[in-house]
Amino acid sequence: MSSVRFEPIAIELARVLSLPKLLPADLLEQERSDPPRVTDGQAPWPAEVAEFMLHYMALVRTAGKLLGAPPFERLARLYDQLEEEYQPSGPPQSPVYNSYAMQHVLAEVPQGPARETPYSVLARLTQADPRRPLHELAQTLADSHLDLYRVVGAAGSGAELVHVRSEAVVSVLVTGPFLRDEDLVLARVLRFGERAFIADAPYLLKASAQDWLAYLERVAGAHASSAADRAAHSRSLPAGAKLSQKQLAQRRKQRQLAASESGAGQALVRHLKYGASERFWCEYILQAYAGERNDIVYLAGVPDRPETLPHADTSKEP
Repeated sequence: MSSVRFEPIAIELARVLSLPKLLPADLLEQERSDPPRVTDGQAPWPAEVAEFMLHYMALVRTAGKLLGAPPFERLARLYDQLEEEYQPSGPPQSPVYNSYAMQHVLAEVPQGPARETPYSVLARLTQADPRRPLHELAQTLADSHLDLYRVVGAAGSGAELVHVRSEAVVSVLVTGPFLRDEDLVLARVLRFGERAFIADAPYLLKASAQDWLAYLERVAGAHASSAADRAAHSRSLPAGAKLSQKQLAQRRKQRQLAASESGAGQALVRHLKYGASERFWCEYILQAYAGERNDIVYLAGVPDRPETLPHADTSKEP
């Protein structure tokens, strides 16, 4: 019986796209000649974050171009649907930031058997690129997700954070006056060179760190229970039972999934990236909206406790 060979999207696109056109030698120079905050009439980026933002914006724009490629047509449609449903670009102003919706589509919704995203494809395509910081940031973006941080000190363009899940201290540079001492936030922290950065506006949280840790423990517990159920089902087949090709393929897929999903930490990372579905976190943001501080959105409650969400609609997820 012949098998179907699935080609990773990165390899397919490398074959059909013009890489010099997608990733031209002067990509960073093009970005440097058109700094977005200057042309928008705003102040330039602080010097300490300018080089990071140069690479960041170049990758965001390039990954956005990949949404026009056939393997990512569904992602392009998803972004259009998110725009229509949640209006991240406004008007009216939405609690779902446009930056979050874009990063969610580019980094967090996997496609195809290899579970690729536009950023993971860029990371693959830039492996041999002499511009190592460009490749390393592409990989960082591909791996990125919102996570839980507590601000222990914020001044100017710098802040000291504690990663709540691990209690590790993280020093970051920020692209705007997002943070204040004692804030609890959902933020996307990106490594670039020897430093860490927050490029996009975070979400301010009203629920306590303990409430969030309890929520994540419930997520990890549900994952462990599901993994145990899959293992029990796999063991329940009688010895010598003959399986169809379809059943064998399903068992292989289950085993591969179990192997790739081992560990509560990995389960939580997947949840923070994707949730229960590709609209999970957008729905939470919409239902949890609880005001703003200088255009930075406050969120109340945790996703699996609708009674804690100011705008909960029990007919919709989370």
